[in-house]
Amino acid sequence: MQQLNLQKRVAFALINFLFFFGFGVTGICQGNNAALISRNTFYADFASKDVYYSINFDHIFRRGNKLSYSYRAGVSILKDAYSFPIGIQCFTGANNSHAEFSLTLIPYVDHSAKSRNRFDNTDKFLYVEPGVGYRYQAPGG
Repeated sequence: MQQLNLQKRVAFALINFLFFFGFGVTGICQGNNAALISRNTFYADFASKDVYYSINFDHIFRRGNKLSYSYRAGVSILKDAYSFPIGIQCFTGANNSHAEFSLTLIPYVDHSAKSRNRFDNTDKFLYVEPGVGYRYQAPGG
């Protein structure tokens, strides 16, 4: 029961951090960029390994004519498991349609599994997830 409360507190703190950090970075980016390019995104991901969903924050930190780069950070909490996916994406073009290439690290902790460790009933994993996909994002946001 205490582990579930700790998971909820950690998730709440992370979501609040991402929320306020995102708005802070947006203000700085819009003040310095006359084109008002949308650089921050909140989204849900439903295709992660062992984690059925994650809520993510994405920030474009470098925008180029041919390649743009962004990072993501997220959180996922299930009944007996939680994860914090982090990753970096590279996507092409300056139009609406983009090819996207990514590398995501997913630290995953499962409390429901019976571990071979006699001192701890927790299984810990680190998934490395490369990805190729499609991103629809208009240049103006």
